Amino acid sequence: MQLGDLELHLLVTDKWKADGGLMFGVVPRILWEKEKPPDANNMIDCACVCLIARINGRVIVCETGIGTKLSEKRARQVALREPEDLLPARHFVQRTEWDFALHPDVRSATGYYIDDFTPLADGHHSVEFLDGDAEVFPGVHVRHVGGHTPGSQILVLQSGELGCAVTGDLVCQTPHLRVPWNMSADIEPLRVFEEKARLFEEAEKHRWLLVLSHETDHPAGYLEEGGRWRPEPRLTT
Repeated sequence: MQLGDLELHLLVTDKWKADGGLMFGVVPRILWEKEKPPDANNMIDCACVCLIARINGRVIVCETGIGTKLSEKRARQVALREPEDLLPARHFVQRTEWDFALHPDVRSATGYYIDDFTPLADGHHSVEFLDGDAEVFPGVHVRHVGGHTPGSQILVLQSGELGCAVTGDLVCQTPHLRVPWNMSADIEPLRVFEEKARLFEEAEKHRWLLVLSHETDHPAGYLEEGGRWRPEPRLTT
């Protein structure tokens, strides 16, 4: 799909399952199961949706998937399917996220695998640490949103008046387009609500394309008046 100077492609790097309670927190199951039907174990389908963007001679990749390094037991727990390879790249990471990953709290410790990311900082110049919002390349903006984890961030790509936002864990799936619907794993739920409301206001006002990082059906689309989701048929997985 062409969006101004942006050439956009979507790729599902992994499909997996997550506990419905993890994905929707205090939202009653009777509400979320209408949109994301769980299996007998209360697990719902999720995806790692990768956006590949070409802009100003650069290739930007957002979301790399889970990969193949999990143990057999852990792989069964997340029901990993169809892994893809990850090529060497330059990574932009919030410094607060890196520090938190090295020293996570008790609840978040199982979400980080130190062997997955520390080699990137071992003299390879593969990681650039950010302290808040930054325009890392012309038209490529990283926004620090926090909430889910201390260093959570989203990506906003802009070409003139056109824009595309990759929502990361701020807005995982279409049910999370409701501001009060969030994951139980969010460290600061109130900040999640604030950042979602801010993003939605901008996206609706400026007609930004949104890419929901873990949505299995129609992950790219536009937020219409009243919170309605209009999928973008030119950008499918």
